[in-house]
Amino acid sequence: MDGKKDPGKFTFRFNLCDPQQRRAAELLNRQGRSKAQFIANAVLYYVDGQPSASQGAPAVDSEQIRQLVEDILTQQQSQPQQPAPALPPAPADNDSLNDTERRMIFETLDAFKQQ
Repeated sequence: MDGKKDPGKFTFRFNLCDPQQRRAAELLNRQGRSKAQFIANAVLYYVDGQPSASQGAPAVDSEQIRQLVEDILTQQQSQPQQPAPALPPAPADNDSLNDTERRMIFETLDAFKQQ
């Protein structure tokens, strides 16, 4: 390799005026300490056209998950909200529920607890 002192070390700077390079820099900055693995996966995928069998699943850190959730929430907030469907009025007292309705409510609550 060109006689480099350290063939595994690279230094480069993105041109943040270029939208593609700015986006690439943002994606890399989200990788935390796994930038090298991310770049290796990207280069091999670009050259080979498919993920390498030895790559395994990419590392996911909590910062990536947080950013994804924030992006999704931002998208949802920018979309027009549809009003929630109107619920039927609640019975005045609990004695107005029949046994079938009570059973259905308890089954639904149990289903939520199991999730």
